[in-house]
Amino acid sequence: MLLKKDISDIVIRIIGSSASYTYQEKKQACEILLDYFIKQFQKACYQIVDFDFYQFAMKEHDRLTEAVSCKKHTITNLSEISEKRRILKYIIEFGCEVVMTKTSISEITITENLEKIYERGKMILFSANMFAELIMVNNFFDITLCDDRLLFSRSKQYEYLFEKINAISEQQIEESIIDQNALKDLSIALCEYMEINIVSLFELIKLFCSEKRTGMITKKGLITHLCFQNNIDKYQAEEFLNGLIINSETKMSLKDLVWNPNKFNRFHYCPFIEWKIDGNVLLQFSLFSFDSCMFQVAKNAIPFGHAPKEWLNNKNFKRFVDKKNLEHEKLHIHAIISRIKHLDIFYDKNVKKFRTNGRTIHPNKEFDLIIICKQTKQIIIAECKYLKGRFNAVDQLNDFNEFNNKFIGKLKEKVQYAKNNIFIIERHFKLKYSIDNINFNDFLVKGIFIINTPTFYMHIHPEFQVITISDITKYLIDECTTSNSRS
Repeated sequence: MLLKKDISDIVIRIIGSSASYTYQEKKQACEILLDYFIKQFQKACYQIVDFDFYQFAMKEHDRLTEAVSCKKHTITNLSEISEKRRILKYIIEFGCEVVMTKTSISEITITENLEKIYERGKMILFSANMFAELIMVNNFFDITLCDDRLLFSRSKQYEYLFEKINAISEQQIEESIIDQNALKDLSIALCEYMEINIVSLFELIKLFCSEKRTGMITKKGLITHLCFQNNIDKYQAEEFLNGLIINSETKMSLKDLVWNPNKFNRFHYCPFIEWKIDGNVLLQFSLFSFDSCMFQVAKNAIPFGHAPKEWLNNKNFKRFVDKKNLEHEKLHIHAIISRIKHLDIFYDKNVKKFRTNGRTIHPNKEFDLIIICKQTKQIIIAECKYLKGRFNAVDQLNDFNEFNNKFIGKLKEKVQYAKNNIFIIERHFKLKYSIDNINFNDFLVKGIFIINTPTFYMHIHPEFQVITISDITKYLIDECTTSNSRS
């Protein structure tokens, strides 16, 4: 990307003019751009107080959400749709800070304003993504001077790979979901523990949005509906509803929204947005956004132990969330086993202890999956990781940090334990499979990660190979039957 002259000047005044910029200078350039465009984005939004503009943004977000939900898109434009949805979310949430008025504003003016803010939003995402990419790979991009303007250019070896991963990431989230009952289970839990019928609430949302994509109601009015629908008191209704509302007090700053994609207090998870319109405080919502938020809560939040703090105050609901958190990696392991159990291998899952003749060994760690390749004499220690949905480089950076700061160390320990205790593992599998004619003395021990969807980390020479669940069968066929698999 070639920056405009005035923007280039802002950066050059701080990092200087150079034929070749250092890693630190590139990081600083990204930070300067991010801060600049966040301020420009906020300034533009503060200048627009027309309710119709923000309502149009919500309608457009709902239209794009429908396109994703109903597969009204192609792989080639999914990345663009995802980018637009993120920027529209920023606008919608920023609306909590704006004192709006209902005035007559032309659609042309709305479109022009939206395009202006959208361009600034694109630069926010560009700056944050370039920063995140640079953290993951030092030479990911270069900054060069071109006629006194700064040119940001990605290294070709990574550009295609990253764009491909981003283009299919949102689709893969739905395809890789292993808990097919997540939404149903959430609905049952809300009904049993909080006495909320989420299906009835969805029908109410549909009713409010029947003539147009969006709806609005006072918080008091929605609480009254919830009380009537579910025969509950005001406190119960408010406790549930507060967990799904974003307002000027609970919203994150724009910078936090960019850097903390997994925090719960965002429109990604909370479908009700509180706006101030002509002196009234009203909740805004839309049909497909509500549906999408519930999908994300059920399948991309609760399995990782996240839920609205108001809901977690309910001890029974918290137990449900804790149970789901424990279950989701076990479901991932179960899905892996279903793909490999027909292969000519030995395996054991969720190993917390090893059985040997006459005694049990406790390694003080749990092995997700141990695979024995008999033909090629390998012991594969597999860590099975069910990763959160990833939509851009900032999300990918979260994976990168998790692997480097947490996952790698744990797998190293387990691989080393296996190397030091091959005899114990041998006896365990002999007893498990009732065999005697095998010896593990000259077996090679290696570690791998098995994940649910691709992540950029797996392509940048990781210490341990990272395999997606869709590729695990082919990987093990190659590893366990090819004579040169050790090379």
